[in-house]
Amino acid sequence: MWPLKPRGSDSKYREINNNDGEDTALPVPEDHRHWNLLLYIVISILATGWTTTAVLYWKSYTAPKISGKFPLGTFTPIPEDVFKPVRRVFQPDERYIGNSKEVDHHWDDLVAGHDAVWIEDPDKWGLPEGIVAPFDHPHETDPPQHDFYVISILHQLHCLNMVRFQFWQARDGVDLDTEHDAVKWNLHVLHCFEYLRQAISCGGDLIIEGSSPIKVGKGHATSVTGWGVEHDCIDFELLRQFQIEQERKFNLTWQHDFLG
Repeated sequence: MWPLKPRGSDSKYREINNNDGEDTALPVPEDHRHWNLLLYIVISILATGWTTTAVLYWKSYTAPKISGKFPLGTFTPIPEDVFKPVRRVFQPDERYIGNSKEVDHHWDDLVAGHDAVWIEDPDKWGLPEGIVAPFDHPHETDPPQHDFYVISILHQLHCLNMVRFQFWQARDGVDLDTEHDAVKWNLHVLHCFEYLRQAISCGGDLIIEGSSPIKVGKGHATSVTGWGVEHDCIDFELLRQFQIEQERKFNLTWQHDFLG
């Protein structure tokens, strides 16, 4: 039985016959070739999309899984445990109240003397260019690397410390050595006021506080101190440990290069 061919010119088809006389006609319309090409393009686009989706899913799967009140939703080099809420009752702490070298030391120690943290591989976390190390060490690279970053909560504490220090300087009538230093201090403090305004307005803590006045004679200095109220907080001690540990790792890198 002869193979059936669709109507039309034979030039639009190809026919393959084997030696046994078996009919192996394979009609391949040219229009179908166009559809095959279009199908190939569509499959390629879908495959690219699937691959991209798989990569993004893998990244989200391998990113720290933050649970609780402080979801980040993005990569972060900060350890996951820092963001697990811990319950804290606000109470005054005499170590941070008043004006003395000891109080200054405790405030400085809150951010390990500065508010920057070393990040080993900034590109891994999609970070922009950082700053140089905020302290001197005996084996700086030339040019220096810009791989230190500031964590916002530490930045806020740093700014509060600057405002606190400037307050006591002004109250005690202490003049800075030069006009240039005075201008730098004033600009820094002005920056800190505005930074703190925006940081506080960001709304990280919406606990409701009741009456808790500080009484002065027949009046009061403030009607709400916030003392005695429990809050959901990050684990700040773990954050400080992370910052200090990163500084230790950073020091080991240049010590290794220097001694090696």
